[in-house]
Amino acid sequence: MKRKHKPDAGPLPARDGLEPVSELTTNRLSVYLRCLNTLDSAGVRTISS
Repeated sequence: MKRKHKPDAGPLPARDGLEPVSELTTNRLSVYLRCLNTLDSAGVRTISS
């Protein structure tokens, strides 16, 4: 059984000496990925920031 991370528990523990990634960061990355997938489906091939 896989344990779920509780939102109020703070960042996930670091592994292999790396710093933990905050939940805000992982949430933001999932939004970026969703947007990129939508753009890809629409045929957009170039994106600038």
